[in-house]
Amino acid sequence: MTVVFLFPGQGVQRQNMGVELFARFPDLTGAAAATLGYDLRELCADEKRLAQTRYTQPATYVVSALALRAAREDGLSPDVALGHSLGEYNALEAAGVFGFLEGLELVRLRAEITSQAAVGAMTAVQGLAEETVCEALGDPRLRGVEAVNFNSPTQTVLAGPESALASAEQRMRDLGAADVRRLAITGAFHSSHMREAAADFGARLERFSFEEPAIPVVSNLTARPHSAADVAGSLVRHVHSPVRWHQSVTWVVENFQDVSFHQPGVSQVLVRMLRQIPAAANLLSAATGGAR
Repeated sequence: MTVVFLFPGQGVQRQNMGVELFARFPDLTGAAAATLGYDLRELCADEKRLAQTRYTQPATYVVSALALRAAREDGLSPDVALGHSLGEYNALEAAGVFGFLEGLELVRLRAEITSQAAVGAMTAVQGLAEETVCEALGDPRLRGVEAVNFNSPTQTVLAGPESALASAEQRMRDLGAADVRRLAITGAFHSSHMREAAADFGARLERFSFEEPAIPVVSNLTARPHSAADVAGSLVRHVHSPVRWHQSVTWVVENFQDVSFHQPGVSQVLVRMLRQIPAAANLLSAATGGAR
């Protein structure tokens, strides 16, 4: 069996998330707090503060990293790792590309830089083929709106300035989308609107070093495994480039045998999303916290 761990990105945060994990791993929780300069339990209890990008991303990273350790202690370890957007940092940490605190520092920098550039918004479109969505975005009246997350062949996330995004949302409804939903994210992430933020982030990566992944980590950028040589450049481009999620999941299914997907922790949003990806839907099982 090939055990594949899936790590979520920004948007899965919930008030009081991670409370049990903070208690289970007090030393790592304390080290994270010392790195960040604030108490994670207090942060996660404050729903309004937790919703702010500069806090959401580090908190989500820490909770997922602790969930990974809980899974390992409970007897399940990954053979392959994927992370959706921010979750890619957890996937890389799981593969030993960098340590827990080094990864947290990377995420802290990314969160601060992108929060300062956080203009615009994001919307999930359900029930339209991605080709239909992308063709519609060619309309000059929707200038500035881009397809930024290819979650499944029929679920695409858009990002852009709020006024243009509102027009794009109506266009998607007119085309027959089953659901058009604004996300609780402040910023046009993974779009060209983040190019300056990406350049700033890249300038700060020079002091970090990256090890060769101990297990395959499939990149959001290319839907192919990372190597140590490409990690820095990939993480920079990742800030302003689309998340190719269903392509990444499909590559795993096509290149490994007897695949079993698991999302460590309470949230199972990525496991549920597998039902919309044809290559993975056939592998689903009723196993709690996992899919085969």
